[in-house]
Amino acid sequence: MMLTNFAYYIPIIHLVNYATHNLQISPTNASFLISIWSISNIIGRMVYGKIISCIREHLITVYQISMFLSGVVSILTYFATSHWSLVSYVIAYGFLDGSFIGLLSLVTLDIVGARDFAQGYGIMLTSIGIPIAVGPPIIGMMNDSKLLQPQFMFVLAGSLFVIGSILINFTRMWHNKDLASAKKNSFLSTNIQDEVKEPVKNTENENLWFVTNV
Repeated sequence: MMLTNFAYYIPIIHLVNYATHNLQISPTNASFLISIWSISNIIGRMVYGKIISCIREHLITVYQISMFLSGVVSILTYFATSHWSLVSYVIAYGFLDGSFIGLLSLVTLDIVGARDFAQGYGIMLTSIGIPIAVGPPIIGMMNDSKLLQPQFMFVLAGSLFVIGSILINFTRMWHNKDLASAKKNSFLSTNIQDEVKEPVKNTENENLWFVTNV
């Protein structure tokens, strides 16, 4: 998650500057790209909420696919040469980004469970805040020092998204392992309780027989 959080705001924060200086787009049109992204983001949150309400069991898969596609569209921005190509990017990125914020709490709940949700969500927000805060400034300094060409920052951000989506597989494996362990423990606990209850029933029957016959 820290990889994706590091890359999360890089495209948006540097988008206007990239559009005006590299693609010679007017400042007004470049600034309006952020508005388009915001509108698309709102729509994405509502759509993802509806999707997950129908296929709740595939929550992490939907989240993973959305993260992967966010990386792909960011990488493809390397080939953007016009205002409308950036418009297409912010629409797609904003819509897919709706899954990141909208589903984050549900993904955390699925991974850590209801009992540890408060602590897990707090740790999650902390791990999000630090990379998000340092990611864009680091990329900005790299651009200013010519260590990174402007168009490559989208490739870098997209690559981190793709890597992050792949690493979620390890989280899913850990999550599935915990579920299997919990089911096994529940099964054993049920059997033990049944074995404990059985002698009690026999004892009660013996006591009843003794009292009746006496």
